Amino acid sequence: MKRINVLILENETDTSRSLAAILRKMGFINIFTASSHTEALALAEKYRFHIMLSTVKIGDTYDGVHTVKVLQELYTFAVIFICSYNDEKTLLKVSEVDFIGYLLKPCREDEVETLIAIAIKKYNFLEDAPVKTSGIYTFDSHKNILYRNGKAVVLTKKEQLFFSLFFHNLDIVIPYSVIDEIVWETNNVHSNTRRTFLYRIKKRFPGLVFQIIRNVGILPNQSK
Repeated sequence: MKRINVLILENETDTSRSLAAILRKMGFINIFTASSHTEALALAEKYRFHIMLSTVKIGDTYDGVHTVKVLQELYTFAVIFICSYNDEKTLLKVSEVDFIGYLLKPCREDEVETLIAIAIKKYNFLEDAPVKTSGIYTFDSHKNILYRNGKAVVLTKKEQLFFSLFFHNLDIVIPYSVIDEIVWETNNVHSNTRRTFLYRIKKRFPGLVFQIIRNVGILPNQSK
């Protein structure tokens, strides 16, 4: 399990520690913990996790489901939710995103092991990292690295977030609202700021294939 990174998003310390102990017993080494939306995004950007165990309610401005929704725009990973109740309201909430299953607190070791096994098998995390292509650029979605003609490109933080979003959504229109929230972490971005950023992307990365759809968003394209 050395190649698999796991993120635990949980604001209850006892639950977080218990899950980490179970994961270590299963052989996982790269286990990261966060107690807020902001911490989870920062860890995801730095370490690129494969499996996320997320509480439904984290008690701050954002809930766990919203955090997962934002991260799924950037990365491919398996989600297992942690909740206190399996009532209709909770199940309806988690159904807003793609997830493997959920654990009821207190989390049972056998249930954690079962859902983790399903996640690994479904997403083939032990296989080689998928590489996606657009023009002369390729992107390693596990290492989160952009290559131009086979050579790694140094990116700014905003560029890294943009390319994670870009290559995760090839041939899918990405609304400006999503770009704003991912790259600037806010929905209050001036159109001129966004326009300037996209112009610089086109200028700095010639050969990158994407269309700008006026007043809507962008359409990243694969190589033809």
